[in-house]
Amino acid sequence: MPYIDDEKRAALDPAIHLLGLALRANFPTGKELAGPLNYAITRLLLETLPEATTYSRTALLIGVLETLKLEFYRRVAVPYEVRKAEENGDVYDCPHDREVPCLDKGGTFTICADCGQEVNDGSEGE
Repeated sequence: MPYIDDEKRAALDPAIHLLGLALRANFPTGKELAGPLNYAITRLLLETLPEATTYSRTALLIGVLETLKLEFYRRVAVPYEVRKAEENGDVYDCPHDREVPCLDKGGTFTICADCGQEVNDGSEGE
């Protein structure tokens, strides 16, 4: 999870901001951005590896990438997909029978594991 304290963020954010600016300025479209973004992330990973690479270090970095992917999907892609399904109609016939409790700053809520919609008071997402 990407949750680190403010002091650690302050040490990293200026360099991250500059990298983001360089990527957006030089590769403005998704098609142009994919390769350079992959390159930047790969170089960042390589910079963190010591000269004597070990299995445990590479496994750790792969685990970081996997959890990063899952968290990004949950926080960015799922809300986008839910919004588009609401705008354009959902392709899945979802009765909300696989409810999953979630927690955020506002407290506990329930979402459907199939469609990602918030389920209120046992309703069908109305």
